[in-house]
Amino acid sequence: NDPNYCTKILNLKQGGECSLHLHLEKHETFLVLVGEVEIELSFNLKRESLILKEGESIDIPARMAHKFKALKTSTLLEASNHDKEEEDIIRLEGGDTQKTRPLPIGNTEFNEWETRCKRIAGRS
Repeated sequence: NDPNYCTKILNLKQGGECSLHLHLEKHETFLVLVGEVEIELSFNLKRESLILKEGESIDIPARMAHKFKALKTSTLLEASNHDKEEEDIIRLEGGDTQKTRPLPIGNTEFNEWETRCKRIAGRS
């Protein structure tokens, strides 16, 4: 990962899925190296799903909501213009990592979240 380019290998267990999310700046390309994944795209309140098999790829521009689910144990190559991680992502629905998070969150986490929301809203 550098300021201009990032690549990752994503290993997905069968049935594993990420959150429905979008990136404010990040443009991604996913190539299925092994397995089969279902990609859900959401834009202008319309949702569409497609299945990618080994050797198939998809480009996802910034601000296009998307999620993927492994129909088989899969390995994906992700290439993008950069990766600012949580600074650039907006999650619309939870995925596997969000589902396992214990609720309610602790006071420290809540205070950090509230401070971040106020800063974004210009009320810090």
